[in-house]
Amino acid sequence: MSPEEVQRAMLDRFGIRVQPEMSRYILAHLQKSATAEIPVMGSHARTGLPVRQHIPLGALQEQPPAVSPGA
Repeated sequence: MSPEEVQRAMLDRFGIRVQPEMSRYILAHLQKSATAEIPVMGSHARTGLPVRQHIPLGALQEQPPAVSPGA
């Protein structure tokens, strides 16, 4: 997983925009262990307000649910 993929996963799965530095931080923790939670700081995707949330690392490695073309 690349830092750009981490940024996309955070946006798609949690609605949090993270900066490149934070995505590298998350990626470093993903490479160590996927069972822990990590505090993530970013901004809410719609409002831009600052967000600090604990994210389970395993949730970033899971595949997102498939979206049907008619949805």
